[in-house]
Amino acid sequence: MKNHVLFSIALLLATGTVSAQSARNAISAELGLGSLEYGNSIEDIDDSNSDVSWSGSLFFERGLTPYIGLSIGLHTGEGSSLDINEAGTNATTKAELKYQAVSVSAISYFHFSSVNRLYGAAGINYNTVELNSSSNRLLDESGVGFNVRVGWEHQFSQTLSMSVGIQRLSLEKIDVNTTNIGVKMSF
Repeated sequence: MKNHVLFSIALLLATGTVSAQSARNAISAELGLGSLEYGNSIEDIDDSNSDVSWSGSLFFERGLTPYIGLSIGLHTGEGSSLDINEAGTNATTKAELKYQAVSVSAISYFHFSSVNRLYGAAGINYNTVELNSSSNRLLDESGVGFNVRVGWEHQFSQTLSMSVGIQRLSLEKIDVNTTNIGVKMSF
């Protein structure tokens, strides 16, 4: 009995060592296009607006096992011109949105072939959001939000892969939903 327990422990330790050795680090870059949702707390924005945004993200991923990792991301983006109500008038003017965020996420992988896998990540971010019109600054705030990413990744070689996915960044008073395409280098 004692030999079976020792053999089982040795087998588990060996398996853990192999898994840890196959976990990898990676750097990836993603570009995305999507939509913005404005919270009710920005009173000058016309509710009939639908705004388009572009986003860019850089990620460093540390694989803890072949299936779980940690992701640190830098996000930036802009919203296209949107109509806002001028205070005290019925006139509207254009405003520009800019945001930046730093995120930390747990990421998980589901391998469905030797070169294809699905991924999902969830975490928190610290962000800065600016909304400027030609006459004044409507919003200039920093805060904490959440971020979620899911997608598909195809591996071309041991070091190069591409991904397609969707991302939601919950920022201070604004939520950004984008469809992203990216490139990842593993090392």
